[in-house]
Amino acid sequence: MSPPLPIETIEHTIDFLDGDLTSIAACSLVCRTLLPACRALLWRDITAIGIRSRQDVWLAKLSELLKTSPNIRSYVRSFTLDCGALPNISVQYAITFCKLFPSLRCLTLCYLPQCDILSLLSLIDTIPSLEELHLPKVAGNPIPPPPGPQKASILSSLPPLQHLDTPSSQGTEVASQRPHLTAFSVVSRCGISHASDLLQLVSVLEHSRHSSSLRSLDLRAGINFGSVSLPLSPQLQVPSFAPQLTHFGIVLLYSVGADGTTVVQGGHENMLRTLSDLPRCRALRSLSLQFDCSSAFGTREFLRSMHIIVSPIPLAASPSFIDAFSDVLGAPGAPPFPELERLSLVFLTSLDWLSGCGPAFERLAHLCLNTDDSGRRCYPRISRLDIRVVITGLIRTVWPNGGLEKARARFEQDKENMLLPMLASFVQGGIAVDVIME
Repeated sequence: MSPPLPIETIEHTIDFLDGDLTSIAACSLVCRTLLPACRALLWRDITAIGIRSRQDVWLAKLSELLKTSPNIRSYVRSFTLDCGALPNISVQYAITFCKLFPSLRCLTLCYLPQCDILSLLSLIDTIPSLEELHLPKVAGNPIPPPPGPQKASILSSLPPLQHLDTPSSQGTEVASQRPHLTAFSVVSRCGISHASDLLQLVSVLEHSRHSSSLRSLDLRAGINFGSVSLPLSPQLQVPSFAPQLTHFGIVLLYSVGADGTTVVQGGHENMLRTLSDLPRCRALRSLSLQFDCSSAFGTREFLRSMHIIVSPIPLAASPSFIDAFSDVLGAPGAPPFPELERLSLVFLTSLDWLSGCGPAFERLAHLCLNTDDSGRRCYPRISRLDIRVVITGLIRTVWPNGGLEKARARFEQDKENMLLPMLASFVQGGIAVDVIME
């Protein structure tokens, strides 16, 4: 009789089922020996996105499961919570819940009210193992409830955490050796109330214990142009720890006005100042630049929804954003981003607004594929260009009935007939191009 397979071989085979939760769950019932390997895959990532209507019930069930099977906690590496599904949920409650997972590495809180961001940063040090904090789709501050009797809060149905023991403190000496944040992101579809809010956030990061460990920073949180005093502080644009970053995302404060021609006063100069400071990020492997045309685009779509105009106004975004970035890439001397592998351009507008950007994209492709005097490419590592069009949230608001389907159809048409031909030089040079609508 041949000897049984080593357990390591079986566990390695189970790893190939990663993502197939049904098959992994079936394997976990075979024998106790396979249970740890299966649980490591089953409980590695916990997410509550997609169950907004009953997220309080989901949390209650998860709490009960953790109570009856406490060993599950040690397998959780990533936790995602939809704060928008739990109005007025306290940051303290969310952090306390996350502290139940002693090996948590990545925390994602969607739709977190912007007023809670600084409070969150003051509490994350209580999660000893946390390395990544992501805040996608940051929401505006909640509207205070009207005076008078209120309905029972959804918080009343959340599970109490007193019956769940959190990991004990490990002492000051061990706490000083805790991992630091290596990745932090704040991304929103709408403007933050005041530019000072984002400035304060960057200041907190710069003075925190995480400033020396951050390698990925994405601050693509839209700024309310009405609250901006230009020029912005350099600290808000390219922080002091930028030279150590391998990924950086930023909003270029340069917006087309409601008439399609004007810009925010001082916005163009501020954009040039920001881009000229980017070469301090010499270690970058990934760069995301967000260009905001949402004001004019939103106005156009609103006028169409009110039948004030019948056909789209033929407006076009200025290519000066792409040209200015090309000036940075092609500046004399050594390439500013020699390790750059991936470039993402995010536009808060529809694709048809890029109709006049063909020459600008052609120049950008030439610089990405350009060679020096010795025949070597200046940017040999760059292999991917992502174009992101972020309009779905605005379309859903302005066109609640069927508008999104029409917008997607227009997007696909403009992508095939207009944008992809503009990007042909990238593809011919071996750079993969991805164009999506979000």
